Amino acid sequence: MLRVEIPELPEERHEVTPLDRGSLVHETLDAFLSEVLARPEGVPAPDAPWREADHVRMREIAEARMAVYEAQGRTGRRLFWHRDRRRILAELDRFLEVDSSVRAGFGLRPIATELRFGFGDSAPAVDLPLSDGRALRFRGAADRVDVTDAGTLWVLDYKTGRPIGVDQADPTAAGTMLQLPVYAHAARASFGTPDTPVGAAYWYVSTRGQFRWAELELDPAVDARVDVVLRAIADGIDAGVFPCRVDPPTTWTRRFRSYTDPDARGTRDRYREWLRKRDAPELRGYVALAEPEPPAEEPS
Repeated sequence: MLRVEIPELPEERHEVTPLDRGSLVHETLDAFLSEVLARPEGVPAPDAPWREADHVRMREIAEARMAVYEAQGRTGRRLFWHRDRRRILAELDRFLEVDSSVRAGFGLRPIATELRFGFGDSAPAVDLPLSDGRALRFRGAADRVDVTDAGTLWVLDYKTGRPIGVDQADPTAAGTMLQLPVYAHAARASFGTPDTPVGAAYWYVSTRGQFRWAELELDPAVDARVDVVLRAIADGIDAGVFPCRVDPPTTWTRRFRSYTDPDARGTRDRYREWLRKRDAPELRGYVALAEPEPPAEEPS
């Protein structure tokens, strides 16, 4: 009657969570490609499709990881897991078929998996210099790096969730999507020079994402936008400005818990607070980045 949901208890999980599903797929792809890179004969040529033995090995790795997740109680109810398990295995098999086509079409050859940077002397951090003289240091791990015969690097970030693509007008999505530019710089630092051409893409490795790429080429325009975004973020951190920006509330009844709506009861009060604070001089830089257009009137 009050539309107050009963919190889901971990022990009552019905299905594997999107986070665990993504982790399982990432771990399987990383383990498979690590084995391929370690083979004496090296990785297959761009025009060489994956062999049947590769499909079998991918399935073996996936099943071993699934057994670990099952033992840890991370796969949900058995009935749902049987369905999800078959789906994941089928999508991993389809991935190898699509990967063969992609490598042949782009002339790609894998050279790294889980490219780590910022983790000690063996994996130095990536420094991005800003136009105002500052530099920001990053660490992370890029899922995969390929190279073409012409020497162009491609950084691929696997995604198993909802495909959202890349906004070519603002590839950083107002500072919320910086993975690809940072990964591209990391690949260039590890395998190229400051002038090496680099492309980056989210690869949606699922039927839902239709195994599509969302591409971003690291060019001067992208570099300039990233510079603006990073300077705005660094300025806010230096000034201790951490506003709680909220999207306008809607009449959509289904609620999702988030840091702005922890009890899933709506954000109307938080949105009013944001409207009161939005024009404060201290927030000018942040607003220009995250919400350059004036917000709509609060719905009645």
